[in-house]
Amino acid sequence: MRRLATRVLVGRLWAASAGNLYLPQLYAGTRPADFAQYRAALTAAMWRPGYAKAFSLTTRTRHHDAEQALPTVKAPALIVMGDQDPDFPDPAIEARWITNTLHGELLMVPDAGHYPHSQRPDLGGPAVTTFAGDSTTTPPRRRPGNTTAPRVGHRQFPRQSATSDATELRCDSGSGCAADPFKAV
Repeated sequence: MRRLATRVLVGRLWAASAGNLYLPQLYAGTRPADFAQYRAALTAAMWRPGYAKAFSLTTRTRHHDAEQALPTVKAPALIVMGDQDPDFPDPAIEARWITNTLHGELLMVPDAGHYPHSQRPDLGGPAVTTFAGDSTTTPPRRRPGNTTAPRVGHRQFPRQSATSDATELRCDSGSGCAADPFKAV
């Protein structure tokens, strides 16, 4: 029993320490204004039952399983990746590979790491909103190869073939994302 208690304590201590040390690396680039509070809350959460184990499991994931599943995805996809994501030696190459495999659209978010949605909501938010469109009034987007261009909301995305390079959305803090890559229909 004592051994189990020590194991649980050490596991939680390791998870809290490792998470606290690694989190700033994941947030390479611009950090959200509430980063310090978020980091403290995340570190404290590691002491709650199940949290340390869940975190530990994420450190042992294999990309092979996800890689094998990508070609089976049939839904439209918007890949949003920070250009400084530390999980990949070259985030742009990884993002283009995923995008081409899924025949999706790509948003490389400048000055962001692993969490571009929270680091640069000014860029990610509009792109995701535009991509998703209004699902209550718009038919689902079509996969490449159809005779009609895929539609999202009231915007039309550039057409691409299954063999073409990924459609890339270029964003910056001055002009945002939606102005250049999407044309109003």
